[in-house]
Amino acid sequence: MPLWTVVFGRLMVGERITRARTAALGLGLLGMVALVAPVARTLWDAPAGTLLMLGAAAGWAVGTVLTKAQAWTIPTSILTGWQVLLGGVPIALGAALRLAATGHAGPGVELAIPSTAALLGTAYATFVGAIFCHWAWFKLVATLPAAVAAIGTLGIPIVGLFSSALILGEPVGAGELVALILVVSSLAILFREVADGARESTARARPRGAARRQSR
Repeated sequence: MPLWTVVFGRLMVGERITRARTAALGLGLLGMVALVAPVARTLWDAPAGTLLMLGAAAGWAVGTVLTKAQAWTIPTSILTGWQVLLGGVPIALGAALRLAATGHAGPGVELAIPSTAALLGTAYATFVGAIFCHWAWFKLVATLPAAVAAIGTLGIPIVGLFSSALILGEPVGAGELVALILVVSSLAILFREVADGARESTARARPRGAARRQSR
């Protein structure tokens, strides 16, 4: 998704592709390659799923750039609500079509009374994963260039990787550690660009503020 966002951001809204963003994107993608390499054969064996993932990434990138291109006048919380609501429509339709076509939700899927752990997991996924994190994402897109916000998402697989190691006890090998180093380096470059941009904006604003005070 970050790669698509950088490309579409340039083509659709004219965002600059700076050297820092290029370096951050390159390191981050190398980190993803290191992470995916051990299971690359699985991706090749399921081309339809791989193509669907690439299409979903491109669609997310286009949506991010289009969101950035609009001058929204509504609060981020309302925008998030509409995005989540409308985004859930095709998912619900797809589930309904599958149920109508097959007579069941999927192989081995049975309705049952949810356990406490399932309810807690659903609540977390709903209020933290879906609502809060989407709100934070749209807030970032409104504040930062679309490419910068998108490259920042390269940290998500790393969080998932080490969370699974802590919670589920899944092993962490050399490939995962290389991916961690590359992605952290990518994010460090990105944060430095954001900090430099903030300092430049502050420096440009000071002379204007001083001029306004003198004119008074």
